Amino acid sequence: IQVVIKGEDLETLYGLAEQVRDQIKNAPGIVDVGIDTEMGKPELQILPVRWRLSQYGMNMTTLSQVVYGYLVGMDSGKFREEGYEYDIKARISPDKAKDIFKVTELPIMTNYGLVPLKEFAEVLWRDGPTTITRKDRQKAVTVEADVRFISVGEATNNVREAIADFTLPRGYEIDFGGDAEQMADTFAELGQTLAIAIGLTFIIIAAILESWFFAFVITLSVPLAALGVIPSMLLSGVSISLFALIGLIMLVGLVVNNAIVVIDYAEVRRKEEGEHADVAIEKACAIRLRVLFMAISTAVISMTPLAFGTGLGGAFRQPIAFVAIGGLIAGGLVSLLAIPAVYKLYWGFRERRAAKREAKLEKRTVSDSQES
Repeated sequence: IQVVIKGEDLETLYGLAEQVRDQIKNAPGIVDVGIDTEMGKPELQILPVRWRLSQYGMNMTTLSQVVYGYLVGMDSGKFREEGYEYDIKARISPDKAKDIFKVTELPIMTNYGLVPLKEFAEVLWRDGPTTITRKDRQKAVTVEADVRFISVGEATNNVREAIADFTLPRGYEIDFGGDAEQMADTFAELGQTLAIAIGLTFIIIAAILESWFFAFVITLSVPLAALGVIPSMLLSGVSISLFALIGLIMLVGLVVNNAIVVIDYAEVRRKEEGEHADVAIEKACAIRLRVLFMAISTAVISMTPLAFGTGLGGAFRQPIAFVAIGGLIAGGLVSLLAIPAVYKLYWGFRERRAAKREAKLEKRTVSDSQES
């Protein structure tokens, strides 16, 4: 897990990172907490005083170029010898560059002649960072930690709770990176995949049954079946993870099959045998009960070894099994209870509407006959 602190001043960032490190190191499941940046590298810092620069007709860019030329060197020409060409760089000697007092006396050309650097800049030695990291165009210091005995999602929640009361100065913010960031991105992508899977399933069912309403009813079994996933995960103790979302995507195709079997058989009896919709759906549930029970039982039993989490990496794959088992059981109940209920309500509504139309038509016919 990475807690990324972003802002402008590196010393402030490092101080905030130390506070965050102290707060999260005792969070459950968090071990080996550290900071990716060290502030132990001595460096010569030149801090210009802006109002003094303007007095001498200087600006930050000009000053930085002049100081860079003194300390690092600037190309001053070419030296040619025996067909070879060498760059000539002019700079002060390395010994003078390390002497803070001599650096402060470096002459800078201004509108008023040569002026020592100390007149419009502060020169000092400070402990600087070994590396400077930027994220989203801001300087950043990262607090890193490993996770042990719990999932990354649980560890991230524990870290969030540990720093919930942490107050940041204005202009600074905290973000999460590492596995937590990757997991969030993966969750978003799998969420889109789940939505696409449900949408494609809806279109295919509508094309097969030639009814948008039945496609909607059957697709509705997916979120209803997901209600069985929650108690299954709570009872098993597994958490929401990448494999749990994979199980949900897999569940889309498994659950709708049960509803299709019931609705399709009821429609066959209603259309071909002329049965009333209520009778057709009741017989469909009764006749297809054994088929559904066998299909669900077979799928649940096949998932049982995966639910035990045996083998290498078995514990990580457990959520797939528990999501599928809970969803299949709930989906079976939905197919035999909720879907038939909606089917009855739908055809009851259509029959009442047709009866009203017939009554209006009869009244109109009677009134026309009386007038004639």
